[in-house]
This record gives sequence, C-alpha cells and structure tokens, in this order.
Amino acid sequence: IVGMAIYGFLVAAFYTFLGLFVGCRTAVIVVNAVYSFTALAVMFLFIRCTAINPSDRTNSKKKKKKTSKSMSNQLNYGSILGHIVMRFFTKIERKILRKLIRRKFLDPLSTTAQMEPLLPFPLVIKDDSVSPGPLQDDISFCVLCDFQVKKHSKHCRTCNRCVEGFDHHCRWLNNCVGKKNYKTFILLLVFVLLMLMIEGGTAVAIFVRCFTDARGLNREIVKFLHFHFPRGVLAAICVLLVLLTAYGSAALGQLFFFHVVLIRKGMRTYDYIMAMKEENALMEDDMSEDDSDFSSDESLDLDSPEKTRFAICRERIPEKVFAPQSEMNQKN
Repeated sequence: IVGMAIYGFLVAAFYTFLGLFVGCRTAVIVVNAVYSFTALAVMFLFIRCTAINPSDRTNSKKKKKKTSKSMSNQLNYGSILGHIVMRFFTKIERKILRKLIRRKFLDPLSTTAQMEPLLPFPLVIKDDSVSPGPLQDDISFCVLCDFQVKKHSKHCRTCNRCVEGFDHHCRWLNNCVGKKNYKTFILLLVFVLLMLMIEGGTAVAIFVRCFTDARGLNREIVKFLHFHFPRGVLAAICVLLVLLTAYGSAALGQLFFFHVVLIRKGMRTYDYIMAMKEENALMEDDMSEDDSDFSSDESLDLDSPEKTRFAICRERIPEKVFAPQSEMNQKN
C-alpha cells in the first residue's frame, strides 16, 4: 500500500507540476511519452510481480506427471486400433488352443508366465511402461508444508508457504521473490530507477527555469492550470521531488547493483544473509576466545606473578638438567 501511494503521488505530481512546463512543445511531448511508458511499465511489472505465485509446486507437478505418464503408458501400449488388433489375435489364439491342445489359455496380460506368441514380434512391449524411480537429489521434504519440495526451496513464515528458489520476502510487493518472479523483479527495479531519474531530472529543469525564464513559466502556468500559481511554491515542490527521487534512486540503485553482484556470483539474497550470519558468528567466537585468553592471562598475572614466571621457565627447562641432581642425591 505504501509503494502504491508513493507511486500515485509521483505520477500525479509529474503530470500536474512538471510534465507541462518543460519548455518547447517537442520537449514536452518527448518527456511525457518516455515518462508515460516507464510509468505504465512499472505498473505492469508491479502487478505481474505481485500476481505471480512463487510457491513450489513440485507435489502437484508430480501428480500431473503421474497422470500424464499413465495416460502416455496407455497410449504406448497401443491406441484403440492396437487394442482391437491385439484382442483379435488373442481370440484366434484362444480358439486354436481350445480346439487342438484342449487346455485353457493363459492371458499374457494377467500373468507372469512366458508364452510363445503366434507372431514373430510381440504385441505389447513391457519396457514401454517405466516405473517411477527413487527420489532425486534435488528433492527434499518440508515439515511445515507436509509435502515434497525442491532442494533450493525455502519456507517463508510470512507467506506460510515454500517458495521455489527463495531469494527474499519483499514487503513493498507483499510477496516473496523467487525463481518464478525474479526476472520480473529485476525489470521492475530497472524501470522504477528510470522513472525516478526522469522525474528528478525534470524537477531540476523546472527549478532552474523558475529563475531563468520566469515570464514564460508564468504564461504556461496560466495557460495549462487556468489560474495563477506562485513560482515559489512550484520551486519548493520541485525541491521536494528532487530530494524524494534522489533518495529513492540511491536506495534502489544500491539494491539493483547488489543484485547484479549476486547474479554474477551465482548467489541469492538468502545465501548472502546466511553467509554473513556465519561470518559474524565466527568473528564473535574469535573475539570471545581472545577475550577469554586475555582475561585468563590478566588473572594469572594479578594473582601470583612469581608463580607464573616460574611455571613458564620450568616448562622451558629440559629434563636433563634435573637428572644430575637426582643422581647426586642417590650417591650422598
């Protein structure tokens, strides 16, 4: 909701105070056309990124695959014509066996006994029906969702679902960013940056024009707004829009380049956060070990400095030094 409100404010401010006062007619048409395209692209990508369901559908896909495999296996056994031909030959074979051999015919479809067929080629090939293999290496089980998911899927507690290729949960979108909508998310960042830069640059141009072309700007204000609007208020609005777009461009630009670095390294935001947590934990452990060693040294020095020096020196003295003394005591 906050993102939609800021987007609506920026679009309304541009078409009310900025887009009409750029200068010449050609500049007005070009700037408004480019800004309109970027604003519509941002709206479309925002709706698409929030509408895409990034959940892991491995379980439902497996069900669909099983049904499709069963249907394909039935078709591989033969189409309707194949079944008719097979039934025809089995009936002929059954009649021959009943009349000549006088024994019951064993149906090859309902028994495991191997029979010599009447034809030189089999009617049904058993290898066509492939049994499902074991679980693959990239499949895991989510205890919270209670079904099988892919290995790189993570369970989002905010959305209460497993997200395929989980990257992060975006509060601005009120949706998780995963494998299915990550490209849309990157395109959304690009077009939002373009929109902010266009609006910020236009606000700077209008602010400069408030002092360099005051008469022409006043005529355009009366022409388009149909009332006299103070130039000082327009300049203040331009300054506010410049600050807002500059802050937004800096934040989104940092986020965009952060994701570019992650893409080049083949990482996700979740992997980066977990790596940073592990690094911080290791640094804290090292600091705690250093502090414990330093505190133990201080306690030893403060309690009995002579004893510590003696202990250290005694460790450095070899055992051979004490050997002659013991021998001399025995002699005495």
